Amino acid sequence: MKKIIILLAVLFNFTIICEAQDEKGITSLNEVKDISLQVTENFKNKEITEAFVTLRRIWILNETEINRLESTVKEQQSVVYDNYGESIGINLVQEELVDGVIYKLTYVVRHEWHGMKLTFIYYYGKGDTWYLNNFNWDDKISELVD
Repeated sequence: MKKIIILLAVLFNFTIICEAQDEKGITSLNEVKDISLQVTENFKNKEITEAFVTLRRIWILNETEINRLESTVKEQQSVVYDNYGESIGINLVQEELVDGVIYKLTYVVRHEWHGMKLTFIYYYGKGDTWYLNNFNWDDKISELVD
């Protein structure tokens, strides 16, 4: 009897983990764009914790890696503002849908003296759902004109 209860508990936990992974997907491109813009606005407004709350809901990356990246971004953020000034706006500078499978959005958070590039790459996969596969934040805006 004890083995059956343990087995049921393990199966129940496995089901919850699988369901949680499925919840990371987004079903419409409009929602993908809205969520990406929200994260970008969070970065503009120095709301990194809020941005990562949203990213955790949609990113397929594991929790440990997301936590590590969040810490790194928080450490780097003060340097960005010291070097580039206050944020003054957001522009969607690139939007690309590749064969209905890959969707890439690139925003620039405009600062007084330089811009920060935020790139979101989504993959259309299981269950007709979009999954955030890659998110990148850097100051390499010159790459946008290469």
